Amino acid sequence: MSLLLLSAVAAFNAITASACSTQQVKQTFYGWPDNDPAGPAIAYDCGRDYTAGGSGTYDNPLTFAFGQRRIQSCDTDWTDSGIYHIDVFVGSNQGGGGQNQIDCEIRLTTGDQTIVRAPAVDYNVDTTELYQLDGSGCITYVYAYDVANSCSM
Repeated sequence: MSLLLLSAVAAFNAITASACSTQQVKQTFYGWPDNDPAGPAIAYDCGRDYTAGGSGTYDNPLTFAFGQRRIQSCDTDWTDSGIYHIDVFVGSNQGGGGQNQIDCEIRLTTGDQTIVRAPAVDYNVDTTELYQLDGSGCITYVYAYDVANSCSM
């Protein structure tokens, strides 16, 4: 789960860092059914024609939202605790899984996570979708990686 997020921080990197580093963040998830309004729409183009998506790789990072007046809860978390809060889009941008998907998003939210900012282009990433729209499940395993050596590749 955390490693999948590694490539999602590519846009975050451009704003906050230029060299590989690790950082603790509050990580939550959202998708089609609990987006506002429901669906895949995002507020900024980010090269995706205002549609959430991505596979989780360096070249195709997952869509995510974070503070700086982009979403209220992310700003509040920064103000209250000084911890960045990122909200990662999961599931399909072609349809939603209703309450099952929301339940999956809740199970995926496990508290603070370590992310790698500005990873190497060839950093190993698990691109398994965390929520399967076909109903085959919610992937909640944690892909193991070595945080201490993540920037020395």
